[in-house]
Amino acid sequence: MDVVGRLFTFLFGTIFLFMVPLMIINLKVDEVRQVEIDDAVVEFVDNAKASGKITDMTYTELVTRIAAAYPKCEVGIIYEQSIVVPEAVGDGYKAKRELYSYDRQHITDYIYYETDDYGNVITDINGHKINRAELKDFPLQQGGYLTVTVKSKSSTPGNEMVRLFIPGYRGNALYTTYSGYVGNTLQKK
Repeated sequence: MDVVGRLFTFLFGTIFLFMVPLMIINLKVDEVRQVEIDDAVVEFVDNAKASGKITDMTYTELVTRIAAAYPKCEVGIIYEQSIVVPEAVGDGYKAKRELYSYDRQHITDYIYYETDDYGNVITDINGHKINRAELKDFPLQQGGYLTVTVKSKSSTPGNEMVRLFIPGYRGNALYTTYSGYVGNTLQKK
């Protein structure tokens, strides 16, 4: 039994000495991925707030940087704006505030596909969206609120390695959210 115990100890020690450094390296890689995703989102939102629009180029850069950091992420964009419109009351009018909210699908449809005067995507006879001949920027109204959220759809390799040693470990998924008011370029980071 003494030989079996030594063999077991040797194998366990070898595996442990190999796996722990590999796990630590993967966790550090996850931290770098998180920082890259955070930087991409902050840069995108700050650029949109300052310029008052979302362009094809800035949107493509955001998605490309996130995919380069970790391809299994989903990006959510929500833009909300409030518009005051007149409402008929008796002989006169009063101001009525309406809130409009646009999600990522609506914004990308506006940039990449032909739309009618109401923002609806125009389709051909087969129901396919018609690409724009010239890409259009999505305008952001002064005082509108832009939020970008990114989260990983699956566990990262670092978290999976920790699960080998700690069953049931949930770990930290890659996640970030950043938002701000359009036109507010003085907001602290």
